[in-house]
Amino acid sequence: MHLLSTEHELPRLADMLAGFASREGLILRKAFVEESATDLAAFAAFVDAASCPEIGAVLLPSLLHLVAIDPSTNLRQIFEKATDTRVMLLDSQNADPGRIATPLTH
Repeated sequence: MHLLSTEHELPRLADMLAGFASREGLILRKAFVEESATDLAAFAAFVDAASCPEIGAVLLPSLLHLVAIDPSTNLRQIFEKATDTRVMLLDSQNADPGRIATPLTH
């Protein structure tokens, strides 16, 4: 399992996120893709977007996206409390991790 997807994996991952959202009756607002493993600009923009009052949940390909930042803390719980959004996982058992995170609205 890896955190950063390759350029070739991103379209498939985007399709998986869109399919999940559609099945759940959710609307994808935006995808955030990191361009570098050392610069978390997309993650910072993702947190800002998730903090907007109209965003009720965010969809991550896997929990690895939060654990990779600091595995010693429960960042999912901290993120949910700080942004007042629910973290949803594409597939907690079989998700292909990637560089995409997506705010969702109903």
